[in-house]
Amino acid sequence: MRKKLYTATWILLLVVGIFLISLPFLENSAIQHLINSEMNGKIVQQDKNKNANFDFSKIDSVSASSISKAIFSHKHTMIGKISVPSVSINLPVYYGLDNEELLSGVGTMKPNQELGKGNYAIAGHHMNNEKILFGPLHKVVEGDAIYITNGKKVYKYEVSSITVIDQYDTQYITKKYKRPTLTLITCASGTPNEPNRTMVRAKLSSIKPLNDKTAKYFK
Repeated sequence: MRKKLYTATWILLLVVGIFLISLPFLENSAIQHLINSEMNGKIVQQDKNKNANFDFSKIDSVSASSISKAIFSHKHTMIGKISVPSVSINLPVYYGLDNEELLSGVGTMKPNQELGKGNYAIAGHHMNNEKILFGPLHKVVEGDAIYITNGKKVYKYEVSSITVIDQYDTQYITKKYKRPTLTLITCASGTPNEPNRTMVRAKLSSIKPLNDKTAKYFK
């Protein structure tokens, strides 16, 4: 009896160990599935009356339970797409900073922003796997192109600076610039409770209609 119990315990520990080792891979695969599913969806017009969250202190850390909840959620509303070809970023853009939506894309940091005008600020997660969500953002360099579409036009921005800032330094989100600017924010690393943020700023370069030629940036 003791031998059977001993064997069963070791088998259980082995199964738990394999699961824990596989968990990061499973989480990353689930997030990539969410991204692909959303990118195949339809862009809708931004609802300025939507009760969205813009308090980034309420953004939760990524967990297995939050990923599971996002998979079964059907409330995602994509208002655009963003592409940074140089670092293989291709993600949905959502209105606000909804925790479930941030597991498949990025969110706007201020209400009623307009592409091509003012300081358009976007935030996203930096995962341990730096190939998904906004993880690759720190790899961009000055001059890299960033493309964003609202389903009607494609706005091209060119990276002007990459800076590491404190998580509480929010002036860059509300700051106004002479030239239309795009501000991208993510954690400086995939480490939990990371205190710093990577900030990428880019200046508007051109605006073109969304057509077969310009849609290629988002595939």
